Amino acid sequence: MLRRLALFAAFTAGAATSADAAMLRVLTYNIHHGEGKDGVLNLNRLASVISAANPDLVSLQEVDNDVPRTNNVNQVARLGELTGMTSFFGKARNLDGGGYGNGVLVKPSISVVGTVNRALPNPDNVEARAVLELNLSVDANPTTTEFKFFATHLMHDSSAGRIASAGYINDLVSTSAVPSILAGDMNFNPGSTAFNTLANQWTDVTSITNSGKNRANQIDYIFTRSSLQWNVVTRSQFIVNATTNVASDHHPLLSVLELLDATPTLVWNDNSGASVAMTDGFATSNGSLGVGSFPVSPWESGVPTLIVGYGGKATFNGSASRTVGSLRIGTDLASGFIAGRNGDGLLTASGSVSLTLSNSANTSGDLVVGEGGFQGTLNWNSNGTLEAQGRLRVGEFGSGDVVQTRGAVTYRAGLTVGAGATGSARYRLSGGMLALAPGGNGAFELGSDGATGTLRVEGTAIVTHSDRLTLAGGAQGGGVGRLELVGSSASMQIGELANATGADRSETLFWQADAAGVTPLVVTPAGTTAQPVQLQSLAELTANVGTGGSLSGDGIALELDLSAFTMSATLMLIDNRTTETITGFFENGSTGMLYGEGAAILGTGFNGTVTITYLGTSGVGSAGNDVVLQLTAAPASADFNGDGIVDGADFLVWQRDFGDPARLELWRQTFGQAASSIASTAVPEPSTFALCVAATACGGWRRRRRGC
Repeated sequence: MLRRLALFAAFTAGAATSADAAMLRVLTYNIHHGEGKDGVLNLNRLASVISAANPDLVSLQEVDNDVPRTNNVNQVARLGELTGMTSFFGKARNLDGGGYGNGVLVKPSISVVGTVNRALPNPDNVEARAVLELNLSVDANPTTTEFKFFATHLMHDSSAGRIASAGYINDLVSTSAVPSILAGDMNFNPGSTAFNTLANQWTDVTSITNSGKNRANQIDYIFTRSSLQWNVVTRSQFIVNATTNVASDHHPLLSVLELLDATPTLVWNDNSGASVAMTDGFATSNGSLGVGSFPVSPWESGVPTLIVGYGGKATFNGSASRTVGSLRIGTDLASGFIAGRNGDGLLTASGSVSLTLSNSANTSGDLVVGEGGFQGTLNWNSNGTLEAQGRLRVGEFGSGDVVQTRGAVTYRAGLTVGAGATGSARYRLSGGMLALAPGGNGAFELGSDGATGTLRVEGTAIVTHSDRLTLAGGAQGGGVGRLELVGSSASMQIGELANATGADRSETLFWQADAAGVTPLVVTPAGTTAQPVQLQSLAELTANVGTGGSLSGDGIALELDLSAFTMSATLMLIDNRTTETITGFFENGSTGMLYGEGAAILGTGFNGTVTITYLGTSGVGSAGNDVVLQLTAAPASADFNGDGIVDGADFLVWQRDFGDPARLELWRQTFGQAASSIASTAVPEPSTFALCVAATACGGWRRRRRGC
């Protein structure tokens, strides 16, 4: 029976338990040859830091071995003794009669099948560096390699060396399907050429938002390969405390990972451009990056992982209900199993089919549409259900598009539309339901970590999410998150609306009315929250400047298309079903000005005036803390003062009481006409009109039938 490999042996009463807890704690630490920032050489202090982190695997950099400056101690062996772990040293260069390089510590519960130390490229002939590879086993057969661990330290003084080393490390794994971890001091920052080179084969699992560290300056990393084979339980965090602040000139970085046991992985193997049934398009790998069996039905292969790339167009129709482990559409991960099978992918479901992505001891239950620079498209046109028991991610460092016209799509562990600096994604619903599965929880993010993400809800679609919705969130900033509510027949309910802090983020809520009105965003928190509707974060709120019509700041932008609505009415935008007030104000995305309480909103397409309130009105909303629009339709005539003629006096009334462009345009087109003859308009010459406006500003108007 398939199982998830148990990797984490926890310390209890000073001894390791059996490896049954399914977690692998990975630590990388540059120990500065044991010398702390206080100038004291202290391996015991470093050992206490490592033991407190309770790791299964440790990558060490700047390790001395029999070097006079550190008392000729084999440092990695000594740290192994102090922590109760098995030690390995990989020399990068000779130093004063001894060696200097990398070290690895391994819990005794993990078997070491073999090790190899390799010199890294050195095009600039600077200080030599190396990479130490360990082949590791955690099952009952200690002689078989189940995953690899690479420990390294790239050059600090050679950009060319770092880039060449990244390419060299990639070559070590490019033709292997064995899951791997790479950890060490890389001496490059996110987004650099060397970082991007490694990212072609590896996934950075960093998230240092709660460690007080600056992501832009990060040089220590833990990477995994491939994402199909690793579940990231806890993303990398620096350990920052009084001891680590002084024990070395680096802080240790810790991740918690799970290695997924080998489950059937089926790769799309038809690039004809024709639509092909799912039963006819998949192949197995022969173990050497070639095709094994083809075609292979995914419904007769246990609970497989499905990868649709290679320009494939898969179809799934009928009335069956099927279960698989996970599904990736449009991906860069296929070539880890069959060479040349990366690429765009499309899946179209129709009829009444249902598909479950199972989260179990062996499978993640994830659905990923568009990743690694490729385009993924999912058309869910089935009346059945699509259930992702793991995460649902659209456009993760790739381009993703989900179109749902009917049926029910549910997810348990979070939904991200647009993730990563190169991610771009849209999720469009015109029917059916998108929902957080019962008992589930997780983030709902549009445009995370620098990506662009749009959710469009229209027609009769229903969206329910009992947790938080965040626009342009994530630690990296620079994201674009957009929610579009179109027409009045859809429904959308969330638990909380959050606004990510940062002027580099673009956050927009867009409503498009039909003749009956708009679809309100309903906010009903599952628990108690002080800010259920956050149009501005508290930090952004305190940074606002100005008052009244000159109030400006950073927040969620409001866009409206009310051109289809013609009547005077009260329209609710946000139905806040709590007693908490709205936090902050909507922003005019073009000007940065804020729509304060009672502000007029121009450019909506409505023929009349539109004003906004954040307090609701009597009989509107459950608590009176809602975002509501008050629409007053423009009169049929521009004779605003009712004296029977459209003239400069009416412009003064417009200027004082209205200010909306729709009335001004009506006045401009009918200027000089009697109110009774508006049907036959005569527009003034542009020069005459300009003089009229100028005269108005000077108070020099007189009533005339034509001209000024």
